[in-house]
Amino acid sequence: MNPSDMFLHPFCFPELEQSLRRTEVMEIAPEVWLLQGNLGLDFFLAPPSSNIFILRDGDLVFLLDTGLHPFYRTRVLDILARCRREGARTLVLMVSQGHWDHALNNDVVLEAGYEDVRFLLPEPEVFVIESIQHWLGDFREQEKYFTPNWKGWSDLTVQFEEYARTRDGYNEPLYQAAWEAIREAKARPDSGNVMTAVKLLGERVLFPGYRSLAERADVLSLAGRETRMFGDVEVKGWQVGRFFVIHDGSHSPGHICLYDPKNKLLISGDVTIEINPAFADTSMTRLLQASRNFRIMAEQGFVELAADAHRNRPGFTEVCQLLRLDPLHPVQLQDLARGREDCRAFFGMFEAYYRDLIEETLAAHARLGEASAPDILDELARSENRHVGLKLLFPFPSRPELLVLSVLKENGHASRRVDRGRILFSPPEKWRL
Repeated sequence: MNPSDMFLHPFCFPELEQSLRRTEVMEIAPEVWLLQGNLGLDFFLAPPSSNIFILRDGDLVFLLDTGLHPFYRTRVLDILARCRREGARTLVLMVSQGHWDHALNNDVVLEAGYEDVRFLLPEPEVFVIESIQHWLGDFREQEKYFTPNWKGWSDLTVQFEEYARTRDGYNEPLYQAAWEAIREAKARPDSGNVMTAVKLLGERVLFPGYRSLAERADVLSLAGRETRMFGDVEVKGWQVGRFFVIHDGSHSPGHICLYDPKNKLLISGDVTIEINPAFADTSMTRLLQASRNFRIMAEQGFVELAADAHRNRPGFTEVCQLLRLDPLHPVQLQDLARGREDCRAFFGMFEAYYRDLIEETLAAHARLGEASAPDILDELARSENRHVGLKLLFPFPSRPELLVLSVLKENGHASRRVDRGRILFSPPEKWRL
């Protein structure tokens, strides 16, 4: 495979090829395959890609997420072809969320040769899967709570453009409008210029020709969700073959997790990633609830195998080593949690993580009284809580300001006023000191 066919865009770090080639295809249970994604510390020049899961249920094959780089397409098609030769006739695609590191290869299903191909997309994710519009909407939501760091965003795009100058293809006509917008944003890093630069960088450089398949999706309405009980846990979602698709709405409004009762397997998507909350529409309350539900399901014997959208041993272990992070639990560095106790520990670890992030943010605001979101973040940074320390150590796209935003939105901090350009929030009564 030519390296130019492997990467999201022609300006990726060349070292990314080695990272992609060492990823594995693992059969983690009978006729359940995990195709490892990749992780990197440069979000645009070494873009991360989600894990991909393929699960067979007789005539039906379920594809969860399609990843980012074209590198993964051949691997996906090889497994889909094997299942088709062995009698599978229906192919169902879903994405754990519509973010681009999970959905950029969605149109691979059109090449798979199946008689019946369906793309099921939860209603709240219809907007999210259009990456550029979602990105810009994320900025607009942030502006209700604080002024985004436009200079920081400009610096990210400038770093990309400066590196791109050293690579073949920089002078191609397709990219010139993006480079010009980035230069404008560098000169005047305000909301209009930065959003234009981000928009053109996405449309012209990162995602040209991206086909989300949203136009041919079967949209799953929230009103059509079914309720299931797993022991003491009630969840809502949709039945697809033997699989129950759990709508948790946490990392994104239409975020889903997948439960396979035959293998007692729970694939938790981006519920269990350390950078949460990642966007302005990420819900800390729902992340906490989903983690708690899954921990209880494991305790009560419903989950004995757990995986998520980004955890894989080589990539995540190296990230922790580079950042000098101490794992919260050994299971944090594994590809999978195997056995009831490890699954309980895995989900319990994230339950404690989200609970502490919420409570520490509320406590920081309570100590300050009326304060701006940046003030609350500065106060939170003084916390000695290890979960807060972990959150603050992760580089972009971990954005601590979005933790404050989510907590403000979801915990009764509705009283706000604007004073000389600063947006100030008052803590609710129960959190005032």
